[in-house]
Amino acid sequence: LFGEILIKSGLIDEQLLQAALKLQKKSGRRLGEELVQQDYLSEESMRKVLCTQLNIPYVDLKSIRIDAGLAKVINKNFAYRHKIVPVFQKGDLLTLAMDDPTEEDIIDELQTMTGLNIKVVSATGSDIEEAYSRLYEKAPTPVDSAGGFHIKLMDDDIEEGASLKYVGEKDAKTADQMVQQIILTGLEKNASDIHVESGDRQLAVRYRIDGVLKEPYFGEMQNDLNANRRQVISRIKILGKLDIAERRRPQDGSFRAQLLKDGRSARIDFRLSVLPGYYGENVVIRVLDAQKAPKSIESLGLSNEVSSRLRQLLARTHGIILITGPTGSGKSTTLYGALMSVYRPGIKVLTAEDPIEYVYEAGPGSDHGRRNPR
Repeated sequence: LFGEILIKSGLIDEQLLQAALKLQKKSGRRLGEELVQQDYLSEESMRKVLCTQLNIPYVDLKSIRIDAGLAKVINKNFAYRHKIVPVFQKGDLLTLAMDDPTEEDIIDELQTMTGLNIKVVSATGSDIEEAYSRLYEKAPTPVDSAGGFHIKLMDDDIEEGASLKYVGEKDAKTADQMVQQIILTGLEKNASDIHVESGDRQLAVRYRIDGVLKEPYFGEMQNDLNANRRQVISRIKILGKLDIAERRRPQDGSFRAQLLKDGRSARIDFRLSVLPGYYGENVVIRVLDAQKAPKSIESLGLSNEVSSRLRQLLARTHGIILITGPTGSGKSTTLYGALMSVYRPGIKVLTAEDPIEYVYEAGPGSDHGRRNPR
């Protein structure tokens, strides 16, 4: 049908159509893409005919001024992955430019995500990319700072020049910068965990925020991550004092960083877990910021009724309290808050934990030194 419309429009003849169909069987491309690839017609002409067939508008995105606020409506990464860009919003109607307007699943997903009705338009692929850049692209964030953060990875006790020794001077510098940016972004987003996952010729980074994994948009840095995925993994392993030559067995380690924000310094600990996977190693970095550690039951944000009942249970002289839940649900946080609530200088608190997440100072005037509650 699409080919017939092109012939009736006078853009191609039957001979060119048959030639494109033969090439299409080998390449697996869509017919329109094959015709453009072979220079049988321009992309703009192909798009206009496609829009006519689908009964949707064709727009010249270069002449449209896109409201910067639309960047908050659709996630950058989602828009980049599916080659879409929001163009205009009026009330609950969102006009969306799509590279492939036949992807109805994407439209349904966006309507569910945004709560808006979607009106689809199309344009050339280059125009959609240009509009995307205007809406989403910003100057890259400096590697050593983001949102007022400055960070120094504290690996001075590692053999001097170790990162250069293992991955090469140029690669080590690139990997070090990217690892710092990954960690900075996680701190800026208040992530509890940073997942670095090896894929097929790519390296995916996701952050656990409020218990849910979210994928950030790194722009051009994503290409560098993909090209240097082994070096990035090696740099993280060096920070955690792990064996970078061992890639077949799980490894666990830790490291720390000095964080400067608004003129104040804070130490943040990181726990590191490395697991081998099909395409390479996968890393999970747990962020342990002692400043955010709970100081009492009340600091957990529970309702008064639940806090009161939990305090009654903690006041008992014997028994067991089980706290269960999935990763990121707040088990450790609840336990730390509970132990901080029951502690007082007149009693001794012992805990058995592996690994230790937070180290608290004993109260003023106490001779308990440090305690490691969980």
